[in-house]
Amino acid sequence: MKEEVDIGIVGKYVELKDAYKSIIESFNHAQIPDQIKVNLHWINADQITEENIQEKLGDFDGILVPGGFGERGVEGKILTAKFARENNIPYFGICLGMQVAVIEFARNVIGLKGGKLNRV
Repeated sequence: MKEEVDIGIVGKYVELKDAYKSIIESFNHAQIPDQIKVNLHWINADQITEENIQEKLGDFDGILVPGGFGERGVEGKILTAKFARENNIPYFGICLGMQVAVIEFARNVIGLKGGKLNRV
């Protein structure tokens, strides 16, 4: 391999890697043409806080936030989207991962405030 990149995956099913099988396979296939090794690092969204986010996410070349159901882990995913935006780290949002990026932008850039997912 010519070079390596480190991608943080911030989700709530990180203990169950099969939940993200399609993501893992996508990265495996994406690294082939340019001979770039992709190292995946799994971070539980429930464990992301304002106090530890730099330590948990600061060294990644990119961050992926996958989909998921329910409210558990959502605030950690929103903090992740904010961290990526503010630190110019490439952010990949899939399904709920893209939705939390929109929520983060609405809250912190546009100034809309709300406590629930459906109210921004």
